[in-house]
Amino acid sequence: MKITGSHKHDATTDGLIEMDSIAIAANSSTLRDIAKFLNDAANEMDKLGNDFDHIHLMDLWPQWQDNFADILVLSEKYN
Repeated sequence: MKITGSHKHDATTDGLIEMDSIAIAANSSTLRDIAKFLNDAANEMDKLGNDFDHIHLMDLWPQWQDNFADILVLSEKYN
């Protein structure tokens, strides 16, 4: 497992930065929605196998807002 991210206001960074930890500040409902997204992404990985590439929370979550950070689940090939 590798966790990467980007800084919200840094347009000069090329690519993603590897993180050693993350913090999520959210209410319990949002955390449950994120947990469901991660579980659904794992199911999609199992279903697609090597054809799985990535999936975005922002594309699937009806409560998405433009000021939220996106969460991407990437294939292990990006590890």
